[in-house]
Amino acid sequence: MKSNVYLSIIASALLLTTSFLEYDSTILKESHNYNVSGDEKEIVFAETFEGVHPFSTAVGIENCGLDYAMQFVSSPVFNGSKAVRFEIKKDQPLVGSSQKVRSEVAIVRASREMWYSYAVYFPSKGMEFDTKRECITQWYEDGSDETSIRNEKNKAFLEVCPPLGSTTLTKYDLFGTSITSNLGASTASLTSFVNIPKDSWHQFVFHFIHSKGSDGLIEVWRDGLKIHNIIGRNMHLKYPKWKLGLYKASFLHKSSLSNSRVIYFDDIKVGNTDANLSSMMSSN
Repeated sequence: MKSNVYLSIIASALLLTTSFLEYDSTILKESHNYNVSGDEKEIVFAETFEGVHPFSTAVGIENCGLDYAMQFVSSPVFNGSKAVRFEIKKDQPLVGSSQKVRSEVAIVRASREMWYSYAVYFPSKGMEFDTKRECITQWYEDGSDETSIRNEKNKAFLEVCPPLGSTTLTKYDLFGTSITSNLGASTASLTSFVNIPKDSWHQFVFHFIHSKGSDGLIEVWRDGLKIHNIIGRNMHLKYPKWKLGLYKASFLHKSSLSNSRVIYFDDIKVGNTDANLSSMMSSN
């Protein structure tokens, strides 16, 4: 009799555990917006902000902990009903052991060949003209000479790790109207670059072959139009950690004209070697 009771209790416990695991798995798939089946195995990270726990599979979140630093908002949005809003302020608490002014999310750690994409929105109120630049995307290695995306003087540009033996990072205009190769870059003046079109969404796709040598590759598409094909060294130390959000060094020593910076992202994706432009693009 006791044996039957024990068996019944064990069976009930197993059933409850199984039900919980099934429920938990459903939550994970919903909150991560994580593609794991069918044609979408090439997508290793996807965040649309429609789930209940955004960024729950990200490597880490780095901000001051105040409410404004990172918010999930219903306007503006690129797709669906939510996007993420980042804000930093000149007088905010400093972040991390390095004591910097930032609000960023580290999305993934890269391998040799990766695809990255997102939709980004530069608001006219919150991203006013400033002579001091900020960083909105980093392929972070150790904080020096790495590939990143910067804004400065109303221009947005990809800044690529310098060639071996050089300390000069090369800049590529992200709102230019024609495709450029390495020869179409600028290393100094931003005056020829196109101003950021504010208060509108733009989708970027980046295809990287991360390399410390001449076999490196960066391809860049904006709103489906290929704008850059960059061959050569694009990392200097190790495969990077991909981060996005806001980081502004000049806020630390109070030299910026601005008191705060705001930016929005939506439809963030990371793809592996099987990804392509079509699988990384989203339609709004």
